[in-house]
Amino acid sequence: MDILKFINSNAIRNHLKKINYQFTTLEAAWLIYHSYNHSVYEKFDAYEQLIQFF
Repeated sequence: MDILKFINSNAIRNHLKKINYQFTTLEAAWLIYHSYNHSVYEKFDAYEQLIQFF
């Protein structure tokens, strides 16, 4: 799952992608929760993937 798509800022998203930052489970859950670009249904699907992945 590409957790970077849940980051609201393009600049931060690009920087983290550039340095190949690896998110912890807690960080990924926080990013999903705080994303304002995704619907509740998209967030729910992301949480399900997060649970299966980690």
